Amino acid sequence: MKDRRSFLALVGGAAVSGLVTTRASAMSTRRGFMTFTAGAVATGTVPPIGAAHPHPDRELIGVCAEFDAIERHINSHYAGGSRKIEDDEERDGAIAPFQEAQAPLLERIIALRATTLDGFMARARTLALWDLDAMRQIGPGHYLEDRMLAALLRDMVGEARA
Repeated sequence: MKDRRSFLALVGGAAVSGLVTTRASAMSTRRGFMTFTAGAVATGTVPPIGAAHPHPDRELIGVCAEFDAIERHINSHYAGGSRKIEDDEERDGAIAPFQEAQAPLLERIIALRATTLDGFMARARTLALWDLDAMRQIGPGHYLEDRMLAALLRDMVGEARA
């Protein structure tokens, strides 16, 4: 350790006004709490109030949201959508650039590892939106892996949409 303060911060105490206090004794009075908190912030053992703590899955959640927005746009070109195009070839031509834009996003979604429930939920919502039939393959007559995936998606994002 470079100095006593670093050592004390590591083992759970703080050096305040030349005195060594442990967390338990420092927290027993209001003055002790305030002194300990100020000492902890000054030594860098506690982040200052208002310090930003980015979400661990912020990139995954953001990429999923971007993918989902494009997918909703693509889906709007099919039956029931606001941009419905009847002709398959015309529709395929209209959505092709959007599908190309999704390709690198999909690679990023696959590469990123979800570490929180929010990350898992974002990925599940993206899969359910992209594969609208995935959640409908839960009943008998479907392959076991499809039924398991359907059950997992159902549990994570809700019942299948009609």
